[in-house]
Amino acid sequence: MFLCSCIYHHLETFLGADKWVWADSAYLSLPWCVVPFKQSSMQLMPDTHKIFNQHLSKIHVQSKHFYRSLKGQFQSLCEMQFQIQNQHDLEFANMWMRCCLILHNLILEIEEDLSVVSSNLDYMEEAATWGVPLVYELDDGGEGAEQ
Repeated sequence: MFLCSCIYHHLETFLGADKWVWADSAYLSLPWCVVPFKQSSMQLMPDTHKIFNQHLSKIHVQSKHFYRSLKGQFQSLCEMQFQIQNQHDLEFANMWMRCCLILHNLILEIEEDLSVVSSNLDYMEEAATWGVPLVYELDDGGEGAEQ
């Protein structure tokens, strides 16, 4: 199935130079497709491979938690009511998702400004442990700066 996919045959359409994706172990390991290391029946897995797999697993779980949280806040993301059949449909779906992400971040900022307990407190507590800033603001030069 993967070998028949659009991303496999038209990589440049989906990923720019020096870009890559994470995938699960069912996918092929390619320069642009990073998958977990597999345990060989013949030899032990090196510790570095085990550590990599643990980090990858943690990121996978965090990603699932984030999307579950986002779908809880925006029910329209649970099941889009149209099929993506062409480029216009794909662009619309991407725009819809981006709008939900922007609204999510605005809600977090407003709740923080008003000292309101977050409607998404569990997510915020977990996200704080990821070491990734959630809120950005533009500096004087129009560049994104961490808050």
